[in-house]
Amino acid sequence: SSLYNMAFAFLFPAELRADLFQAAWQRVADASDALRTRVLDDGRGGARVVVDETAVATGLLDLSSERDPEAAFRALCRERCARVLPLDGPLVDSVLVRLGPGRTGWYLDQHHLVADAWSTQLLYRAVAAEYAGLAAGGMGEPPSIPGYYATAAARPARAPERAAALEHWAARAARPGRTVPLYGRTGAPAGTPSRRETLSLDAGRSRALDRRALEAPFASPSPELSRFALLATLLAAYLHRASGQPELGFDAPVAGRPTADARRTPGLFIEMFPFAAAVGPGETFRSLGARCLEESMRFLRHALPGTSAPSGAAASNVVLNYVPGAFGPLAGVRPEVEWVHPGHGDAVHALRLQVHDFAGTGRTTLHFDWNEGALPQPLRRRGLQHFEALLDAFLADPDREIAGVDVRVEEEREALAALNATGAAPLPDRSVVALFE
Repeated sequence: SSLYNMAFAFLFPAELRADLFQAAWQRVADASDALRTRVLDDGRGGARVVVDETAVATGLLDLSSERDPEAAFRALCRERCARVLPLDGPLVDSVLVRLGPGRTGWYLDQHHLVADAWSTQLLYRAVAAEYAGLAAGGMGEPPSIPGYYATAAARPARAPERAAALEHWAARAARPGRTVPLYGRTGAPAGTPSRRETLSLDAGRSRALDRRALEAPFASPSPELSRFALLATLLAAYLHRASGQPELGFDAPVAGRPTADARRTPGLFIEMFPFAAAVGPGETFRSLGARCLEESMRFLRHALPGTSAPSGAAASNVVLNYVPGAFGPLAGVRPEVEWVHPGHGDAVHALRLQVHDFAGTGRTTLHFDWNEGALPQPLRRRGLQHFEALLDAFLADPDREIAGVDVRVEEEREALAALNATGAAPLPDRSVVALFE
Protein backbone atom coordinates (compact mmCIF):
# COMPACT_ATOMS: atom_id res chain seq x y z
CA SER A 1 0.00 0.00 0.00
CA SER A 2 0.97 3.67 0.01
CA LEU A 3 1.33 3.45 3.81
CA TYR A 4 4.76 5.07 4.04
CA ASN A 5 4.38 7.77 1.39
CA MET A 6 5.40 11.16 2.79
CA ALA A 7 3.92 13.54 0.25
CA PHE A 8 3.66 17.33 0.10
CA ALA A 9 1.98 19.65 -2.36
CA PHE A 10 3.53 23.13 -2.67
CA LEU A 11 1.60 25.85 -4.46
CA PHE A 12 3.76 28.87 -5.36
CA PRO A 13 2.29 32.28 -6.26
CA ALA A 14 4.96 32.65 -8.94
CA GLU A 15 6.10 31.06 -12.18
CA LEU A 16 9.22 29.08 -11.32
CA ARG A 17 11.74 28.48 -14.07
CA ALA A 18 11.56 24.76 -14.81
CA ASP A 19 15.16 24.55 -16.07
CA LEU A 20 16.56 26.11 -12.90
CA PHE A 21 14.32 24.07 -10.63
CA GLN A 22 15.21 20.77 -12.31
CA ALA A 23 18.91 21.61 -12.14
CA ALA A 24 18.63 22.64 -8.47
CA TRP A 25 16.79 19.44 -7.61
CA GLN A 26 19.34 17.26 -9.40
CA ARG A 27 22.29 18.89 -7.65
CA VAL A 28 20.72 18.36 -4.22
CA ALA A 29 19.35 14.87 -4.84
CA ASP A 30 22.62 13.63 -6.34
CA ALA A 31 24.44 14.83 -3.20
CA SER A 32 22.13 12.82 -0.90
CA ASP A 33 22.73 9.08 -0.56
CA ALA A 34 19.33 8.71 1.14
CA LEU A 35 17.53 9.95 -1.98
CA ARG A 36 19.55 7.57 -4.19
CA THR A 37 18.62 4.52 -2.12
CA ARG A 38 16.91 1.39 -3.39
CA VAL A 39 16.14 -1.80 -1.43
CA LEU A 40 16.65 -5.04 -3.35
CA ASP A 41 15.84 -8.67 -2.62
CA ASP A 42 19.09 -10.36 -1.62
CA GLY A 43 17.87 -13.74 -2.91
CA ARG A 44 17.93 -15.30 0.58
CA GLY A 45 14.69 -13.87 1.96
CA GLY A 46 16.31 -10.65 3.13
CA ALA A 47 17.13 -7.30 1.59
CA ARG A 48 20.16 -5.23 0.67
CA VAL A 49 20.50 -1.49 0.25
CA VAL A 50 21.88 -0.08 -2.99
CA VAL A 51 22.84 3.56 -3.51
CA ASP A 52 22.63 4.62 -7.16
CA GLU A 53 25.13 6.94 -8.83
CA THR A 54 22.48 9.54 -9.66
CA ALA A 55 19.07 10.34 -8.22
CA VAL A 56 15.78 10.36 -10.06
CA ALA A 57 15.11 13.61 -11.92
CA THR A 58 12.18 15.93 -11.27
CA GLY A 59 9.36 15.41 -13.73
CA LEU A 60 7.61 18.29 -15.49
CA LEU A 61 3.89 18.58 -16.20
CA ASP A 62 1.73 21.35 -17.64
CA LEU A 63 -1.81 21.75 -16.31
CA SER A 64 -2.21 25.39 -17.34
CA SER A 65 -4.80 24.48 -19.98
CA GLU A 66 -7.10 22.83 -17.44
CA ARG A 67 -10.31 24.68 -16.57
CA ASP A 68 -9.19 24.86 -12.91
CA PRO A 69 -5.42 24.21 -12.88
CA GLU A 70 -5.07 24.33 -9.08
CA ALA A 71 -7.89 21.84 -8.54
CA ALA A 72 -6.32 19.60 -11.18
CA PHE A 73 -2.96 19.89 -9.39
CA ARG A 74 -4.46 18.87 -6.04
CA ALA A 75 -6.24 15.94 -7.69
CA LEU A 76 -2.94 14.91 -9.30
CA CYS A 77 -1.22 14.99 -5.90
CA ARG A 78 -3.88 12.79 -4.31
CA GLU A 79 -3.69 10.32 -7.20
CA ARG A 80 0.13 10.10 -7.14
CA CYS A 81 0.17 9.81 -3.35
CA ALA A 82 -1.96 6.67 -3.61
CA ARG A 83 0.70 5.01 -5.78
CA VAL A 84 3.14 2.60 -4.20
CA LEU A 85 6.81 3.58 -4.32
CA PRO A 86 8.43 0.21 -5.11
CA LEU A 87 11.35 -0.56 -2.82
CA ASP A 88 13.54 -1.71 -5.70
CA GLY A 89 12.93 1.54 -7.59
CA PRO A 90 13.29 5.24 -6.80
CA LEU A 91 12.05 6.01 -3.29
CA VAL A 92 11.24 9.60 -4.24
CA ASP A 93 8.74 11.13 -6.68
CA SER A 94 9.20 14.81 -7.60
CA VAL A 95 7.14 16.69 -10.20
CA LEU A 96 7.08 20.39 -11.07
CA VAL A 97 3.71 21.47 -12.46
CA ARG A 98 2.96 24.58 -14.55
CA LEU A 99 -0.38 26.09 -13.53
CA GLY A 100 -0.56 29.18 -15.69
CA PRO A 101 0.31 32.84 -15.13
CA GLY A 102 1.81 33.47 -11.72
CA ARG A 103 1.28 29.94 -10.34
CA THR A 104 3.47 26.82 -10.05
CA GLY A 105 2.96 23.55 -8.19
CA TRP A 106 5.51 21.09 -6.84
CA TYR A 107 4.57 17.58 -5.78
CA LEU A 108 7.18 15.87 -3.58
CA ASP A 109 6.77 12.34 -2.26
CA GLN A 110 9.40 10.32 -0.38
CA HIS A 111 9.27 6.86 1.13
CA HIS A 112 9.45 7.03 4.92
CA LEU A 113 12.41 4.64 4.81
CA VAL A 114 14.60 7.50 3.57
CA ALA A 115 12.93 10.62 4.97
CA ASP A 116 11.15 12.19 7.91
CA ALA A 117 9.57 15.62 8.39
CA TRP A 118 12.84 17.25 9.46
CA SER A 119 14.54 15.71 6.42
CA THR A 120 11.87 17.03 4.08
CA GLN A 121 12.38 20.57 5.34
CA LEU A 122 16.15 20.18 4.86
CA LEU A 123 15.61 18.98 1.31
CA TYR A 124 13.25 21.84 0.51
CA ARG A 125 15.67 24.47 1.85
CA ALA A 126 18.60 22.95 -0.03
CA VAL A 127 16.66 23.03 -3.33
CA ALA A 128 15.60 26.63 -2.58
CA ALA A 129 19.24 27.63 -1.96
CA GLU A 130 20.44 25.96 -5.17
CA TYR A 131 17.62 27.56 -7.16
CA ALA A 132 18.58 30.99 -5.85
CA GLY A 133 22.24 30.40 -6.69
CA LEU A 134 21.48 29.26 -10.22
CA ALA A 135 19.08 32.17 -10.75
CA ALA A 136 21.91 34.53 -9.78
CA GLY A 137 24.14 32.95 -12.41
CA GLY A 138 26.17 30.80 -10.08
CA MET A 139 27.29 27.22 -10.70
CA GLY A 140 29.63 26.51 -7.83
CA GLU A 141 30.54 23.27 -6.12
CA PRO A 142 27.70 20.77 -5.52
CA PRO A 143 26.00 21.18 -2.14
CA SER A 144 27.84 19.61 0.77
CA ILE A 145 25.44 17.15 2.40
CA PRO A 146 26.72 14.62 4.96
CA GLY A 147 26.14 10.98 4.02
CA TYR A 148 23.04 9.60 5.69
CA TYR A 149 24.30 6.10 6.49
CA ALA A 150 27.65 7.23 7.86
CA THR A 151 26.02 10.02 9.89
CA ALA A 152 23.39 7.73 11.39
CA ALA A 153 26.04 5.15 12.33
CA ALA A 154 28.30 7.78 13.92
CA ARG A 155 25.77 9.08 16.43
CA PRO A 156 27.26 8.71 19.94
CA ALA A 157 26.19 5.64 21.90
CA ARG A 158 26.45 7.42 25.30
CA ALA A 159 26.73 4.10 27.13
CA PRO A 160 26.30 5.38 30.73
CA GLU A 161 22.99 7.07 29.89
CA ARG A 162 21.85 4.23 27.67
CA ALA A 163 21.15 1.78 30.51
CA ALA A 164 19.03 4.36 32.33
CA ALA A 165 17.14 5.15 29.12
CA LEU A 166 16.35 1.51 28.40
CA GLU A 167 15.13 1.06 31.98
CA HIS A 168 12.91 4.15 31.66
CA TRP A 169 11.33 2.99 28.39
CA ALA A 170 10.74 -0.52 29.69
CA ALA A 171 8.89 0.95 32.68
CA ARG A 172 6.82 3.23 30.44
CA ALA A 173 5.91 0.38 28.11
CA ALA A 174 4.70 -1.70 31.08
CA ARG A 175 2.35 0.99 32.42
CA PRO A 176 -1.41 0.57 32.03
CA GLY A 177 -3.18 2.70 29.45
CA ARG A 178 -0.93 1.88 26.51
CA THR A 179 -4.04 0.90 24.53
CA VAL A 180 -6.79 3.48 24.92
CA PRO A 181 -10.40 2.36 24.35
CA LEU A 182 -12.40 4.99 22.47
CA TYR A 183 -16.11 5.63 22.93
CA GLY A 184 -16.85 2.26 24.47
CA ARG A 185 -14.89 0.39 21.81
CA THR A 186 -11.60 -1.40 22.16
CA GLY A 187 -9.71 1.19 20.13
CA ALA A 188 -8.03 -1.66 18.26
CA PRO A 189 -7.27 -0.75 14.64
CA ALA A 190 -8.19 -3.06 11.77
CA GLY A 191 -5.93 -2.90 8.73
CA THR A 192 -4.17 0.18 7.40
CA PRO A 193 -6.97 2.24 5.69
CA SER A 194 -7.06 5.66 7.32
CA ARG A 195 -9.15 8.82 6.99
CA ARG A 196 -8.05 12.34 7.88
CA GLU A 197 -10.19 14.89 9.74
CA THR A 198 -8.55 18.32 9.91
CA LEU A 199 -8.95 21.08 12.47
CA SER A 200 -7.43 24.32 11.13
CA LEU A 201 -7.13 26.94 13.85
CA ASP A 202 -7.70 30.55 12.87
CA ALA A 203 -5.21 33.28 13.74
CA GLY A 204 -6.97 34.16 17.00
CA ARG A 205 -6.99 30.67 18.44
CA SER A 206 -3.45 30.02 17.20
CA ARG A 207 -2.17 33.14 18.97
CA ALA A 208 -4.07 32.16 22.12
CA LEU A 209 -2.41 28.74 21.99
CA ASP A 210 1.00 30.39 21.65
CA ARG A 211 0.29 32.61 24.67
CA ARG A 212 -0.76 29.65 26.82
CA ALA A 213 2.49 27.87 25.90
CA LEU A 214 4.44 30.80 27.38
CA GLU A 215 2.53 30.71 30.67
CA ALA A 216 2.75 28.42 33.69
CA PRO A 217 2.79 25.48 33.82
CA PHE A 218 4.06 25.10 30.21
CA ALA A 219 6.79 27.77 30.17
CA SER A 220 10.21 26.17 29.66
CA PRO A 221 13.60 27.10 28.16
CA SER A 222 12.44 25.64 24.82
CA PRO A 223 9.37 26.96 22.95
CA GLU A 224 9.09 23.62 21.13
CA LEU A 225 9.14 21.69 24.42
CA SER A 226 6.46 24.00 25.86
CA ARG A 227 4.24 23.54 22.82
CA PHE A 228 4.71 19.75 22.90
CA ALA A 229 3.78 19.60 26.61
CA LEU A 230 0.68 21.71 25.92
CA LEU A 231 -0.41 19.44 23.07
CA ALA A 232 0.26 16.37 25.22
CA THR A 233 -2.02 17.87 27.89
CA LEU A 234 -4.84 18.45 25.41
CA LEU A 235 -4.49 14.97 23.92
CA ALA A 236 -4.42 13.31 27.36
CA ALA A 237 -7.53 15.29 28.39
CA TYR A 238 -9.31 14.22 25.21
CA LEU A 239 -8.33 10.54 25.59
CA HIS A 240 -9.56 10.61 29.19
CA ARG A 241 -12.95 11.96 28.15
CA ALA A 242 -13.23 9.58 25.18
CA SER A 243 -12.22 6.50 27.18
CA GLY A 244 -13.04 7.14 30.85
CA GLN A 245 -9.59 5.79 31.74
CA PRO A 246 -7.43 7.59 34.31
CA GLU A 247 -4.17 6.00 33.10
CA LEU A 248 -3.32 6.98 29.53
CA GLY A 249 -0.47 6.62 27.12
CA PHE A 250 0.51 7.45 23.58
CA ASP A 251 3.63 7.32 21.43
CA ALA A 252 5.51 10.30 20.03
CA PRO A 253 8.43 10.57 17.61
CA VAL A 254 11.74 12.20 18.52
CA ALA A 255 14.05 13.75 15.91
CA GLY A 256 17.05 11.55 16.79
CA ARG A 257 19.57 14.12 15.54
CA PRO A 258 21.98 14.80 18.45
CA THR A 259 24.94 15.92 16.30
CA ALA A 260 25.51 18.91 14.02
CA ASP A 261 25.93 16.63 10.99
CA ALA A 262 22.72 14.73 11.78
CA ARG A 263 20.80 18.00 11.98
CA ARG A 264 21.70 18.81 8.37
CA THR A 265 21.44 15.35 6.82
CA PRO A 266 18.37 14.24 4.82
CA GLY A 267 17.24 10.78 5.89
CA LEU A 268 15.19 8.89 8.45
CA PHE A 269 16.35 9.50 12.02
CA ILE A 270 13.13 9.62 14.08
CA GLU A 271 12.31 7.02 16.71
CA MET A 272 9.02 6.46 18.54
CA PHE A 273 8.88 6.47 22.34
CA PRO A 274 6.05 6.03 24.90
CA PHE A 275 4.59 8.99 26.79
CA ALA A 276 2.65 8.38 30.01
CA ALA A 277 -0.08 10.53 31.55
CA ALA A 278 -2.75 10.18 34.24
CA VAL A 279 -5.93 12.20 34.81
CA GLY A 280 -7.21 12.14 38.38
CA PRO A 281 -10.49 13.28 40.00
CA GLY A 282 -10.91 17.03 39.91
CA GLU A 283 -8.03 17.35 37.44
CA THR A 284 -7.67 20.73 35.73
CA PHE A 285 -5.85 21.53 32.51
CA ARG A 286 -3.24 23.38 34.53
CA SER A 287 -2.54 20.58 37.02
CA LEU A 288 -2.38 18.00 34.22
CA GLY A 289 -0.14 20.34 32.21
CA ALA A 290 2.40 20.60 35.02
CA ARG A 291 2.84 16.83 35.06
CA CYS A 292 2.89 16.63 31.25
CA LEU A 293 5.77 19.14 31.15
CA GLU A 294 7.70 17.05 33.69
CA GLU A 295 7.01 13.92 31.64
CA SER A 296 8.08 15.74 28.48
CA MET A 297 11.44 16.58 30.04
CA ARG A 298 11.97 12.95 31.06
CA PHE A 299 10.79 11.90 27.61
CA LEU A 300 13.44 13.97 25.82
CA ARG A 301 16.20 13.20 28.33
CA HIS A 302 15.88 9.45 27.74
CA ALA A 303 15.19 9.57 23.98
CA LEU A 304 18.67 8.47 22.96
CA PRO A 305 19.29 7.13 19.44
CA GLY A 306 18.83 3.39 19.26
CA THR A 307 16.87 3.00 22.50
CA SER A 308 13.36 2.71 21.06
CA ALA A 309 11.56 -0.61 20.78
CA PRO A 310 10.21 -1.93 17.47
CA SER A 311 6.56 -1.06 16.94
CA GLY A 312 3.95 -3.81 17.13
CA ALA A 313 2.55 -5.42 20.25
CA ALA A 314 4.35 -2.89 22.49
CA ALA A 315 3.09 0.17 20.59
CA SER A 316 0.34 2.46 21.80
CA ASN A 317 -2.73 2.80 19.60
CA VAL A 318 -2.43 6.62 19.71
CA VAL A 319 0.37 8.87 18.40
CA LEU A 320 1.12 12.56 18.94
CA ASN A 321 3.34 13.97 16.19
CA TYR A 322 4.21 17.64 16.69
CA VAL A 323 6.38 18.96 13.86
CA PRO A 324 7.87 22.42 14.50
CA GLY A 325 9.31 24.54 11.71
CA ALA A 326 8.11 25.78 8.33
CA PHE A 327 9.31 25.37 4.76
CA GLY A 328 9.96 29.04 4.10
CA PRO A 329 10.29 30.85 0.76
CA LEU A 330 11.59 29.53 -2.55
CA ALA A 331 12.39 32.00 -5.35
CA GLY A 332 11.41 34.74 -2.91
CA VAL A 333 7.83 33.55 -2.35
CA ARG A 334 6.19 31.45 0.33
CA PRO A 335 4.05 28.56 -0.93
CA GLU A 336 0.80 27.18 0.30
CA VAL A 337 1.66 23.76 1.77
CA GLU A 338 -0.52 20.67 1.97
CA TRP A 339 0.61 17.51 3.70
CA VAL A 340 -1.05 14.99 1.41
CA HIS A 341 -2.60 12.04 3.23
CA PRO A 342 -1.94 8.68 1.49
CA GLY A 343 -5.14 7.09 2.85
CA HIS A 344 -3.25 4.59 5.01
CA GLY A 345 -1.58 4.49 8.42
CA ASP A 346 0.29 2.00 10.58
CA ALA A 347 -2.01 -0.89 11.42
CA VAL A 348 -1.31 -0.51 15.16
CA HIS A 349 -2.59 3.07 15.39
CA ALA A 350 -6.24 3.98 15.93
CA LEU A 351 -5.44 7.72 15.98
CA ARG A 352 -2.47 9.79 14.88
CA LEU A 353 -2.69 13.46 15.81
CA GLN A 354 -0.34 15.41 13.53
CA VAL A 355 0.25 19.08 14.45
CA HIS A 356 2.15 21.57 12.30
CA ASP A 357 2.35 24.96 10.62
CA PHE A 358 4.36 23.97 7.55
CA ALA A 359 3.39 27.11 5.62
CA GLY A 360 4.66 29.38 8.40
CA THR A 361 1.40 31.35 8.54
CA GLY A 362 1.17 31.41 12.34
CA ARG A 363 -1.93 29.22 12.12
CA THR A 364 -1.82 25.76 13.64
CA THR A 365 -3.17 22.76 11.75
CA LEU A 366 -4.23 19.56 13.52
CA HIS A 367 -4.73 16.43 11.42
CA PHE A 368 -6.68 13.60 13.08
CA ASP A 369 -5.70 10.51 11.10
CA TRP A 370 -8.21 7.86 12.18
CA ASN A 371 -7.96 4.16 11.44
CA GLU A 372 -11.17 3.29 9.58
CA GLY A 373 -11.59 0.02 11.43
CA ALA A 374 -11.20 1.54 14.90
CA LEU A 375 -14.15 3.95 14.74
CA PRO A 376 -17.06 4.53 12.33
CA GLN A 377 -17.21 7.83 10.46
CA PRO A 378 -19.77 9.58 12.76
CA LEU A 379 -17.56 8.96 15.79
CA ARG A 380 -14.42 10.02 13.92
CA ARG A 381 -16.06 13.32 12.99
CA ARG A 382 -17.46 13.88 16.48
CA GLY A 383 -14.11 13.00 18.03
CA LEU A 384 -12.59 16.04 16.37
CA GLN A 385 -15.48 18.19 17.66
CA HIS A 386 -15.04 16.86 21.20
CA PHE A 387 -11.33 17.71 21.06
CA GLU A 388 -12.19 21.20 19.78
CA ALA A 389 -14.56 21.76 22.72
CA LEU A 390 -11.78 20.83 25.16
CA LEU A 391 -9.34 23.09 23.31
CA ASP A 392 -11.67 26.08 23.55
CA ALA A 393 -12.34 25.40 27.24
CA PHE A 394 -8.59 25.27 27.90
CA LEU A 395 -7.94 28.52 26.03
CA ALA A 396 -10.73 30.24 27.96
CA ASP A 397 -9.70 28.95 31.41
CA PRO A 398 -6.80 26.53 32.02
CA ASP A 399 -8.02 26.11 35.62
CA ARG A 400 -11.23 24.51 34.39
CA GLU A 401 -11.88 20.94 35.52
CA ILE A 402 -11.45 18.60 32.57
CA ALA A 403 -14.39 16.43 33.59
CA GLY A 404 -16.67 19.46 33.77
CA VAL A 405 -16.29 20.57 30.14
CA ASP A 406 -19.44 19.96 28.10
CA VAL A 407 -18.12 18.38 24.89
CA ARG A 408 -21.47 17.32 23.43
CA VAL A 409 -22.24 18.28 19.84
CA GLU A 410 -25.73 19.26 18.68
CA GLU A 411 -26.75 15.84 17.38
CA GLU A 412 -25.77 14.30 20.73
CA ARG A 413 -27.83 16.88 22.59
CA GLU A 414 -30.83 16.08 20.39
CA ALA A 415 -30.44 12.34 20.98
CA LEU A 416 -30.21 12.81 24.75
CA ALA A 417 -33.23 15.12 24.72
CA ALA A 418 -35.28 12.44 23.02
CA LEU A 419 -34.14 9.79 25.50
CA ASN A 420 -34.90 12.05 28.44
CA ALA A 421 -38.38 13.07 27.23
CA THR A 422 -40.03 10.87 29.85
CA GLY A 423 -43.22 12.93 29.82
CA ALA A 424 -43.88 12.25 26.15
CA ALA A 425 -45.82 9.06 26.92
CA PRO A 426 -47.85 7.89 29.95
CA LEU A 427 -46.24 5.62 32.49
CA PRO A 428 -47.07 1.92 32.02
CA ASP A 429 -50.04 0.69 34.04
CA ARG A 430 -48.42 -2.67 34.74
CA SER A 431 -45.14 -3.78 36.26
CA VAL A 432 -42.27 -5.13 34.18
CA VAL A 433 -43.03 -8.62 35.60
CA ALA A 434 -46.64 -8.31 34.53
CA LEU A 435 -45.60 -7.19 31.07
CA PHE A 436 -43.41 -10.28 30.70
CA GLU A 437 -46.19 -12.49 31.93
